[in-house]
Amino acid sequence: MTPRLVFDIGVVALDAHYDAFSTVDPNNPLDDPDRSGDPLPDSPNLALNLGLSYHWLHDQGVKTGVSANYRYRSRVYFSPYHDEAVMQEGHGVLDIGMDIRGQKERWSLSLFVNNLTDELYARSIVRVDPIVGTTRFWGEPRHFGASLEYRF
Repeated sequence: MTPRLVFDIGVVALDAHYDAFSTVDPNNPLDDPDRSGDPLPDSPNLALNLGLSYHWLHDQGVKTGVSANYRYRSRVYFSPYHDEAVMQEGHGVLDIGMDIRGQKERWSLSLFVNNLTDELYARSIVRVDPIVGTTRFWGEPRHFGASLEYRF
């Protein structure tokens, strides 16, 4: 057996703010229209991705692997108005998986669980008062699956 451990890391640090920008918030038209210094929409200060995988080869030519991936995003606003109603707090999502591949990779079996901890988070939030109010588009809840592949 030949084991192999791989660790991946990705880090993004942003300081994305308006230098000078004015626009009237249609949901709060009496608010100050100056958005200077406010964060840009959907721009986290920190995004982090951590991955860990372990693979090994069996004597019969079968390859096995397990993996885990964690991704984190700090707080974001989904509009230019720095509105708490369209803000998503920082959150992290953990995915895990395993796979088995036959000799010469003619066949493979993969299993996965995404969002293992069933983290509830918004991918987007739209506020349109008074027509529809605030609508949240949620990230996928915990889900799992498998794939079986054969090449000939």
